Amino acid sequence: MMGRLSTDAWVAYSCAVAYQLTPGPERVQYAEKAAEILDAWATVNKKTSNYDGDLAMADAGAGFVFAAELLSDYEGWKETEKTAFSTWLVDVYLKSCLIVSERPNNWGDWGILGCIATHYYLDDAKALDADILYIRKKIDESIAADGHLPHETKRGKRGIWYSYFALAPLTAACQIALNASGTDLFHFRGTDGAGIEQALDYLLRYCEKPETWPHYSEADLNMPQPHAYPGNLFEAMLGIYGKKKYGNWILHARPIMVYGHHYAWNLPTLLQPAGL
Repeated sequence: MMGRLSTDAWVAYSCAVAYQLTPGPERVQYAEKAAEILDAWATVNKKTSNYDGDLAMADAGAGFVFAAELLSDYEGWKETEKTAFSTWLVDVYLKSCLIVSERPNNWGDWGILGCIATHYYLDDAKALDADILYIRKKIDESIAADGHLPHETKRGKRGIWYSYFALAPLTAACQIALNASGTDLFHFRGTDGAGIEQALDYLLRYCEKPETWPHYSEADLNMPQPHAYPGNLFEAMLGIYGKKKYGNWILHARPIMVYGHHYAWNLPTLLQPAGL
């Protein structure tokens, strides 16, 4: 399922972006393709299966939610089709997100991103408030005082990757909270005094010098790359924090476009968030 899910989510999302950014009548063809894919999933898909199926759905499925948000002003997407998609969000997608949101590691981050993206799209203010409280709790519990993410750094040679894989959806969830209610979670710090910014600074330190990564010392460390992971994250967060060191690391990698199975900061050079 993951291959088809990620491919369809990417096509729907990229077409929805093209719809919003393309002038003239040809933009309609992008909207039509995105809507066609959303309608197909809403009609055919009834459940999630396999051990990590809920993570896959929460993760890649976020692309469908973002696409729907971008298509919300397209008159060619019929109300009956929008209703069917909203029903699918609640009956299938959101169920997976709620399941994985309870996990303390990166699964939980993807779950909360899916939850807040869905509640934002559905205009569920009460659920959004609960999501924002949960994000605060997640930041408090998952980021250590020095900025490392204990649940991710213990993953051996992929510890840097998993730190990114947790921070990407967590920061995207913070951006939705900011868009939805003006709540600034980017500068929130937990009881240990650390928050998103401290976690990003910690990660960047070892992206610049991965050979000094203290959690794994073998030669097969999954190396970070400015043009790939986590370059997309730092390109996006440059827009939030305005830190020159973020931009310096990815300077020669632009324009950054990350196509993959997950949907947080896929087109950060094109769609960089504005600073606070």
